[in-house]
Amino acid sequence: MAFQLTDDEYRLVESLPQEDLIDLAVELDIPIGEVIDRRSVLNLCVVGFGELAKREGLPFSEYDLEDLEQLPAAHRSALAAQLGVSAKVPAILRSGRRLYKVYRRSRTRSQVPMVLPAMLGPLCRYLADGPG
Repeated sequence: MAFQLTDDEYRLVESLPQEDLIDLAVELDIPIGEVIDRRSVLNLCVVGFGELAKREGLPFSEYDLEDLEQLPAAHRSALAAQLGVSAKVPAILRSGRRLYKVYRRSRTRSQVPMVLPAMLGPLCRYLADGPG
């Protein structure tokens, strides 16, 4: 079964402007059709974030500290495993700091660091439940 955002998770990201959603989808290699079903695209973006985490890591900054601390331990462990680091919050942050700087310097138009905080909970749930 494909990943599905809960209604509460969807409400956190449903106001993302369509242009930004398209940019994010393109960046995560998600094909966009002529008609955009926002919820479906956002579901696929969660999966795309999981693939990005495995491929190159995720851009974390100090602003993500509280969000990471509030994750259930199993979800944080699943994220850490995908990133290839310890499940301790400082290790997860450290893994993404350098990448965050790369995004700020050379990927300035990227939606990834902007949307990641809102998608962190769903991403970790997806990873903990087994991405298939």
